[in-house]
Amino acid sequence: MTLTLIQAMRGLASACVVLMHIKIFLTKYGDPGLFNGLPEFLGAIPCMFFAISGYFMAMLVDRRDQHFLANRLVRIYPTYCGIIALAFVLRSVSMKPLHLADLPFVLPLLPFGTGLDYKLGIEWTLVYEVTFYLICAWYCRPGRYELFPRMLVAWYLALLGASFFLPVPDMPNPLNIWASPWNANFCSGALVYYFFRSIRKPSSWLWALVLGVATYFAFVGTPVLKAKSVLFFGAACTLILFGMVLVERWVRAPRFLERLGDYSYPLYLVHVSIILTTISLSMRFTDGKPGVGTGVVAFVLAMASTWPLGRLDVAMHKRLKAKLKRYFANREARLSVQNAPAAPVGVAVELEHPAGHSGS
Repeated sequence: MTLTLIQAMRGLASACVVLMHIKIFLTKYGDPGLFNGLPEFLGAIPCMFFAISGYFMAMLVDRRDQHFLANRLVRIYPTYCGIIALAFVLRSVSMKPLHLADLPFVLPLLPFGTGLDYKLGIEWTLVYEVTFYLICAWYCRPGRYELFPRMLVAWYLALLGASFFLPVPDMPNPLNIWASPWNANFCSGALVYYFFRSIRKPSSWLWALVLGVATYFAFVGTPVLKAKSVLFFGAACTLILFGMVLVERWVRAPRFLERLGDYSYPLYLVHVSIILTTISLSMRFTDGKPGVGTGVVAFVLAMASTWPLGRLDVAMHKRLKAKLKRYFANREARLSVQNAPAAPVGVAVELEHPAGHSGS
C-alpha cells in the first residue's frame, strides 16, 4: 500500500522548510516583513522528516533487505552530488560562493565534517540520516532482524535519559551524534511501524504506554530547553505519523501533494542555494534591501524547481536501482555456480556420449 498521506506530509514539510529559510535569510540580509509571521515551531520540521524516515527504514529492515545499505546510498548520494554541482553554479553569483577546499570532508555525509562549510546548508540532517542507515544495515543481516525493535526501545529510553544532562548538538560529530535527542524521532517513527505490525498484541499497547509516559516525564523533567523542544515536537510528529498511517485506509492525499512528496528530496537539497542566489541578485540590481517580494520570488523559484529536478531524481533513481538489482542478481548467480558441487566423472562421460549417439 502506498502511504499517500505520509508522502504528502513530506512534501508539505519541505515547502515549510523553504519558507522558514526564506525568513532566516531575509532577517539576516533584508526585511522579512510578512515572513516574520511564520511560527517558530517550523524549525522543528526535521522531527517529522526523521520520524517518517524511521518508519520506512523499519519497513525495509522488516522485509529483510539484504542490500539495504547499497540501496540507500544509491538513493541519497547521486542526487546529492548533482545538486552540489548545481549549487556551485548558482552560488557563484551570490554573496556566498562555494569553495572546494573542504568538499571532500563534507561530501561523505559522515559526522567528521563538523564545523566545516556545508555546501547546501542542510547537510546536518543528512548526517543523521546516513548514520541511522548504517545502524539499520547492521540489523538487516540474518539473525538480527528480531533484535531491531528491542534496540530501538533501548536506544529511545537512553536518549530520554541523556536529554536530562547533555546539550543538543548544533552539529553532529562522532561523539555527540549517538546521544542526540534528534535520534529519538527515528526510533519513534520506526516503533510506529512495529506497533501497527503487531497492533493486536497486548504487549504492543503496553510498550506504547510505557514509552509515552517516559517521554512525558523526560519532557517535563529535562532542564535543557532545546532538548525539551525536540522531545515535544518529536512526540507531536510521531502522533501525526501514527494518525496518517491509521486513516490511510479511508483517506488518500491529493495526487498533487503526493507527487510533491515524491519530488521533495531535490527541493530540500537545492532550496537554500536558490534563496541565497535570489537575495544576492536582488541586492545587486536594486537599491533597497530585499524584502517580501524577493522572498516570494525565491519561494516560487524553489517550488518551480521541484518538478524538473524531482522527475530527474526519480528517473535516475529507478535506473540506478534497476542496475544495482541486476548487479546483485548476476553476482549471486556467479556465486551459486562457483559453489555448486562438481558432477561425478561418470555422469559427465555418460552425458557427453549418450546411448545411440554413434549414428546407427
